[in-house]
Amino acid sequence: MTAIVSPRSSLTALRRPSLRQSAGCSPAAQASPAQECGGPFGGVPFHSGVACAANGANHVCRTSIVPCSICTCEYSRALALCQAHLAFFGRFPAIFPHPLVAFFRSVLYNGSRIQNARGGRAMRQSIDLNHDWEFTPRFSRDFARFTGGEDIALVALPHSCAVTPYDYFDEQCYQMLCGYRRRIDVPADWAGKRVFLCIEGAAHAAEVFVNGEKLGEHHCGYTAFTVELTAALTPGAPALLAISVDSRESLDQPPFGLVVDYMTYGGLYREVHLDVCESASIADVFACPALPAALPLLGSTEREEVRRALAVEKRFPAALSGSVTLRGPVAGQTLRLRLADDSGGVLTEQALPAEGQTLPFAFDVPEVLLWDVCSPRLYTLECALIAGGAELDRVETRIGFRRAEWRAEGFFLNGRRLKLLGLNRHQSYPYVGYAMPRSMQRLDAEILKNELGCNAVRTSHYPQSRHFIDRCDELGLLVFTEIPGWQHIGGAAWKQQALRNVGDMV
Repeated sequence: MTAIVSPRSSLTALRRPSLRQSAGCSPAAQASPAQECGGPFGGVPFHSGVACAANGANHVCRTSIVPCSICTCEYSRALALCQAHLAFFGRFPAIFPHPLVAFFRSVLYNGSRIQNARGGRAMRQSIDLNHDWEFTPRFSRDFARFTGGEDIALVALPHSCAVTPYDYFDEQCYQMLCGYRRRIDVPADWAGKRVFLCIEGAAHAAEVFVNGEKLGEHHCGYTAFTVELTAALTPGAPALLAISVDSRESLDQPPFGLVVDYMTYGGLYREVHLDVCESASIADVFACPALPAALPLLGSTEREEVRRALAVEKRFPAALSGSVTLRGPVAGQTLRLRLADDSGGVLTEQALPAEGQTLPFAFDVPEVLLWDVCSPRLYTLECALIAGGAELDRVETRIGFRRAEWRAEGFFLNGRRLKLLGLNRHQSYPYVGYAMPRSMQRLDAEILKNELGCNAVRTSHYPQSRHFIDRCDELGLLVFTEIPGWQHIGGAAWKQQALRNVGDMV
């Protein structure tokens, strides 16, 4: 198989200086006079190292000019866009981790910053923390206490700790102990609630601080993790949140050791949010869909016959088992499980008494449509924690019913032999490494399926963004997920971390 990234050759003309290059602009940009952009929304300066399609390489704004945090160019914090920039940022929303661009990216792609669990009196609140971060390439405890810090820049997430050149570069340019910090509001009505910080990806070791106090750490750059902040927060008073991110190689941590055949980059490169929950809530859901072993299913190897069988929406009996992990005092409460189709129709429902912190479940499903590469049918498992008739928390998990097996004759999906047509996929991009938003992660899955004709993808060589995996599920792409690592097994500490990585992935 050949490793690929999405084709973006048109970006070669948009190269910008890296953080390791001279602080000045390119000679051509420095020599050109400043040009004012007069769009209907007012002018906005564009980074001088990058050509603007409509207004040249070095135009400036009429208002709020401040020094650029990356080079000596000037830019504006004004929240206005000329038409040229609006179109430009809409096409390339995350190529440039510039403070101004970061804001526009959040407006164009991130949507609402606060989301509540849907329906009834569901009390979980999910709060987007992808904005208003201060970044330093040199983390210190003073930075975590908000009493100091060097070379601080305002950034938004996803973020790369270093902007890399388009062509060859030394991997040491992104290996550093960097830091991120921001203030978070803690409303008075959070009293009695529990607050969890959820980090989707921090490459490669992270520590979390609130008001200078260390609350947790994580040692994998590719798996999400959660740190509870409750004890360090005072309802009604703001809190100071800081995260250190170490992108230097460690022999005690996968994938590092000897040689790695890919760049590992660094930074807080996936999304971050807060979950504000009741004292009792749902911590985790594990679901395992299954089909009866004796069921013949589709049976054909001919693509058109399979398409016809799926087109008539033939349904099959199925089963669903797994477990739900709870946290907090749950005595006397009830866990309600519902399986719904894509139209919201409930296929089956089960209620379990909340006896203990881990509740196993198993039930039959009368009939389901199969998930297949030709027809990727998905269902939603809704888990709700209920007390006194009120819904305290709700978590939804998407699943599909399919049978995948290897036989002597090859790979079989839903009872028929399937030729796998797949490619490797790395999650790296020009200039910004791993730091790409939801829209671009989903686009890569669409390119693999719709433009390259794949029915399978291998996540080389680590777990990848949930946005990419979700889109693969929706499109009908089989996913071969790997733990972090490549042709190396380290010592005892390395092996223990590899086992923890597997647990986090499951």
